[in-house]
Formats: sequence, structure tokens, C-alpha cells
Amino acid sequence: MIGILTKVCDENDMITTLLANNAGPFTGPGTQTHVFGDQDTCVVIDPGPSLPEHMEAIYSAIGHRKLCGILLTHRHGDHAGAALTLQVNLNTSIMAFPILPSDHYRIPEGRFYTDFDYEAIHEGDEITVGSLTLSVVHTPGHCFDHVAFVCKQTGDLFVGDTIMAWSSTAIVQPEGNMEAYRQSLRKLYHIDVQRFHPTHGDIIHDPKARIVQLLAHRRKREEELFSRLGAEPMGLSELRKIIYPQLPENLYAGAETSLLSHILDLNDRGIVTWSKKGVVKQENAQCDPMIWNL
Repeated sequence: MIGILTKVCDENDMITTLLANNAGPFTGPGTQTHVFGDQDTCVVIDPGPSLPEHMEAIYSAIGHRKLCGILLTHRHGDHAGAALTLQVNLNTSIMAFPILPSDHYRIPEGRFYTDFDYEAIHEGDEITVGSLTLSVVHTPGHCFDHVAFVCKQTGDLFVGDTIMAWSSTAIVQPEGNMEAYRQSLRKLYHIDVQRFHPTHGDIIHDPKARIVQLLAHRRKREEELFSRLGAEPMGLSELRKIIYPQLPENLYAGAETSLLSHILDLNDRGIVTWSKKGVVKQENAQCDPMIWNL
């Protein structure tokens, strides 16, 4: 159902979740915008794509309340596409993790929205939302600028694209990094909350168990990839055909860039060598499954 998806999170009446009409292979059921706050004050977390009906739903969810800002988990278009329009129409600030000059080579053409002024937020910053407080958690991996927002008063953590219930997270190039993703999962595991709120898909009511599942999934994918490699270079398309033999064509590019993220991680660990010719296994190299432990 497009529009108001839910207004109640267990015993709390602090979250209105709005589903955008942008379902697809990489967005699942669509982008979910969270309007979080008390009776008088709120913030918008991930305003989503610039769709008129979705923005109208956001205006309705805010209602009479004071808007403290627009919070971005990251700058992908399905999360930040409506940010500038809402910023102008509501005369409010956008808060996002900063992009440093050294990060500009990692901004993918056409996938990042950067055409707005913003207030930089960092690990540990606190955002006051009326009687509530959101703390910023830097969670790179899916993107270098990715953050999550935790409210310890209510036990809710808005995880963006770092964790989803319906799928594993896409770690794509050039903005993604597998080692950073591992570290972010570990960091989130040790935050004591009751619920994860992804920007795509259902609420996760057993956060720690989901993180354990995701680490196990990535370890299995790494082991499968490593087992296919040898002394002769193999390209991404060749590996994709072997590891994802029945994948729909519209997911080829996503699968190949996800494999590339695993390969670059193995390359950084000295287990494989990656070049334009393809990837080869280092002689006598072995994967250490312990790297995927908590």
C-alpha cells in the first residue's frame, strides 16, 4: 500500500512510516520515509524519491508539528531525491554526513544527490527532537557517507540501507567497502535497541539475530567466490554466471559490482590479485572465516 504504512511501533506512537511508489529490484517494496517525533516536534528521516504523492504524504505526516530537520542516512537518489524540494518548501535544514574532498572520486555519477546545502553530522552527535534524542552512528559500507540514527529512549534504530529484512545490502563500487560494512555490522550489534527500521522492507524485531545472519551470508558468499578462483584470471561476468546462474538480466550489473566488492576486499587482505585482466588466487592463500565473526 502506498502512503501511510504504519503509525505505531509497538508501545510507541512516535513513528509514521511512508512507503514511496518506487518498488524495484534494488528498492524492494519501495523507499520508506520515517517521520519521527513527539506530538509537537518531528524530523523526516530519508525523504525518499521526488514523487509528488510521496511528498504530499510527508507534509500530511508532519501536520502541525515543528520540523527540526531532514535527516539523510546517505545520498542515494531513492533516499535523498526529495531532500532539496522539501528543504525549500519547508524552510528547514538537511543533516548529512560530510563529503570530504578525498571522497569525491567515490561519488557515482547519477546515483548521488548533492545539490543542496546541508548541516554536517558526525559519529556521536545528538539531534534533539522535542522530548526525544537521536544519536548519529556512522555506518559506512553500503556508502562511505552512510549513517544510522538511534533513539535509546524508545529502543528504535533507523538503519537506512545497512540492514534489511528482505535482502542483503548491496555493497557496490565506487561508494561501497566490504571491510567498512563488516565493522558497521559489528558496531550496530553492540547497540542495545529493540527494533531496526530499514528504509526498505519490514521492521526487524530481533536486531542481533539479523546481524548474525548477514555476517554468515557474507562469509558463505566469500567462501563460494574463493572456491571458484585459481591461477588463471577470471572476469566478473564469468564469475557472475557461475555464482548466480539463474539471475535475471536486470540484476547482472548489481551482482557483478557486489562480487567486485568481495574481490577488492580479498585483494586488500592479500588473498587474491585483481587487475584489468581479472582476479587470480594468490598461491597458498586461504580465507579466514573468523573475519566475519562478531
